[in-house]
Amino acid sequence: MQNHDENFWTLDTLIEGHYAEQIFKFFTEHITKGDLMPDERLPSYRVLAEKLGVHRNTMSNVYRMLQREDWIYIKVAQGTFVSETFPGYEKIYESAKQLKKLPVKLNIEQRIRREKAERKVNFTAIGFDTPSPKYFPVSHHYDFMYDHVKRYKTLKQIDQMIDFRGSDLKKAILKQLNVMRRFAIRSAGLEVIIGRQESLERVLNTALAPGDVVINTSPRDILLSRILNKCEVKCYDLEGFGPGFIENLRRFLSRKKVKAVYIRPQCSYPASQTLGAPACEKLVELAKKYGFYIIEEDDYHEFWYETKPFKELVRYDHNGHVIYLGALSLLTPYMQQTRTIVAAEDFITLMKSLPVRNYIQRDILIEKTITNLLNSKKIWKHIKRMKRGMEVHLEEAWAQMDNYLRRGVKLKKPSSGLSLWIEFPSDRNLQESMDLVLKSGQQIPYHPDGYLLGRGVNCIRLGFGSWDILEAQTAAKLLHDKFLKDYGNSYSYICYKTE
Repeated sequence: MQNHDENFWTLDTLIEGHYAEQIFKFFTEHITKGDLMPDERLPSYRVLAEKLGVHRNTMSNVYRMLQREDWIYIKVAQGTFVSETFPGYEKIYESAKQLKKLPVKLNIEQRIRREKAERKVNFTAIGFDTPSPKYFPVSHHYDFMYDHVKRYKTLKQIDQMIDFRGSDLKKAILKQLNVMRRFAIRSAGLEVIIGRQESLERVLNTALAPGDVVINTSPRDILLSRILNKCEVKCYDLEGFGPGFIENLRRFLSRKKVKAVYIRPQCSYPASQTLGAPACEKLVELAKKYGFYIIEEDDYHEFWYETKPFKELVRYDHNGHVIYLGALSLLTPYMQQTRTIVAAEDFITLMKSLPVRNYIQRDILIEKTITNLLNSKKIWKHIKRMKRGMEVHLEEAWAQMDNYLRRGVKLKKPSSGLSLWIEFPSDRNLQESMDLVLKSGQQIPYHPDGYLLGRGVNCIRLGFGSWDILEAQTAAKLLHDKFLKDYGNSYSYICYKTE
């Protein structure tokens, strides 16, 4: 929705008995003039009814008439928008050409149906599970970048190629891992790859062969599942870090030879569970006893909410059985995509010996800037500020959810990460709850890749990387009233939390 002046959404004179006709004309005129652009989001009919001082039913009827005549269209759970093909649009946007039909038929319906059937997602994603961009280290980042821009004006190609090899960035990351995170590794045991998909593909293609048995503790991770399928391995799901996790794994290992276990011990996906230190130690011992690799992935090492930081599996005495993949930091988007791979030196050598990859788009100026940030230690001030902000977000989000929703859902306060896991009694209950929020005029910030409601979906992964306490409170109060009406003073679900 564009930032129109407050006076834009007003009509000077509304004649009683002709409200709908006048409001309809208001929209068609402004769309025709170009004041309201194609695909522009419009206020909800409830909000507009309040602004114009008319009944909601009147405004709802106007929207229905506009939709029927193709002036507007509605996207479920996203809002109301100006149509791209409203009556007479050709005269206003002459260069616009509508290309709808494909000249050559593409038969992918069967593949789409198969992929949908294979999806194991039981949740819808709301909000951001990455920190707000407001924590971006603007001043230091661009000060360092400006210096490199000036340097590149006269830099020879041979020197640019040296920069492209990324050895300076790798040295800075190695120092950070050893000094700040106590990894105690050598340079030969570290590789840096840009991109999560690229790093997973390199590691899994090195560690696994077709037919190998893999235990996947994150079966709802679609990208990971696709890569494992391409590796042609036999995958077995073992989800959840409950009390029986280690024992269930032990029983499986006693029956079948396993090549690797994929796990996110600090912050599982999608439920943000943490594997306790005793279980981590037992897992490493199992790897040594039964001879398998632990592929440990970690995005949230900066966000730990207990008194002691989490000890990564790669820091245990693992004898080379742990292969670690982690995001460098969540402070900036590029640092999120900068993946550090820590493993036995022979594994890193094998991984580097794979056939040459296709060229991956990299931004050398940003990599040099990140190197400067790491070496100058100025980055730690920004990381501390970001972490403190996320701690505040967590406390606010937990207080809201625990106070208003505990009557009708399962909740658990996470020890790590940037999301809350909210489990509703059924998919129908979740659908009804989200519909209630939308009908009240509230907008739900569904993640573009995570909007999923319907059969089998009864959980919410609520990100609090960007958090608006007032916005969340309004929706939470609505659901509180619903649960109070549905369940009275009883509880439909057990609320469990870790403090």
